[in-house]
Amino acid sequence: MRSLVRWVGFALLMVAVSLPAVAQTSMGGLVVPAPTAEHKNFKVSVYIPVNVVERMYNDHAWLVSSWKTIASHVKVDKVYIETYRSRNIASAAAIEAVKKFFVDQGVAVAGGIAFSDKDNGQFKSFCYTNAADRAYVKRVIHTLGTPQGGLIARGEAGPDVNLANLEAMYQAFADLGRYER
Repeated sequence: MRSLVRWVGFALLMVAVSLPAVAQTSMGGLVVPAPTAEHKNFKVSVYIPVNVVERMYNDHAWLVSSWKTIASHVKVDKVYIETYRSRNIASAAAIEAVKKFFVDQGVAVAGGIAFSDKDNGQFKSFCYTNAADRAYVKRVIHTLGTPQGGLIARGEAGPDVNLANLEAMYQAFADLGRYER
C-alpha cells in the first residue's frame, strides 16, 4: 500500500507542478478535466521508481489495480520507468513487461535512471572523479540505454560533495549522454 501511495503521490505531484496559470478559473480554483479527457494545457508524466517497477512485474494484479486507481483520477500521458537506483537494476523481463503494460494502455513510455550508489535509504552520490565509479555509471547507461533515446538520468549531490565531484558528474553526463554501442 505504501508503494501505491508513493506512486499516486508522484502522479499528483507531477500534475500539480505542471499546471500553468492559464489552467486556473477566475475564482482561483483549478480546472481539473475528466480523467479520460485530453489535457489542454499540460501533459501528465509519472516517474515509477525501480522498486515499484519490480513490484509491478511480480504482482500483475497490484499493477492493474494501481493503474485503475490512478487512471480514474487523471489521464497519464507518459510514464518514466526507472531502471536503476542504488545498484539495483531492474530485470530486463520486468522492464519489458511493465513497458508493454503501459504501451497497451496507450501511454508513452521512456526510461529513467537515478544515479545513486548503495545508500541504505539516504542518497549517496557516486564519486565521479573516481575512475571505477565512472566506469560503473557508463556500464549502467550502456546496459539500460537504447539507441532510440528516451532516457532520463539524474545525479544528485548533497552539501558534503565537493566542487570537483560536481564538475566530474556534469562531465560524465555530458560524455556518457551520447549513446554509443
